[in-house]
Amino acid sequence: MTEGDSGTADLSFTVTLSPTPDYDTAVGYSTADGTASYRNDYTSIRGSVIFYAGASSRSVTVKVA
Repeated sequence: MTEGDSGTADLSFTVTLSPTPDYDTAVGYSTADGTASYRNDYTSIRGSVIFYAGASSRSVTVKVA
């Protein structure tokens, strides 16, 4: 994603689970510094997504500065 000069923008990631679950499955996630740093480049988040039985992908959105 190209960074702007002000404000924030949504950056969505596709999260996949393999093999495809036979039953509803919750997976936790959180952001972590690496090539980007919290406060300067993105808004830190954590949470969980539920992969419903037979579904192998979900979306997670991070606010990018």
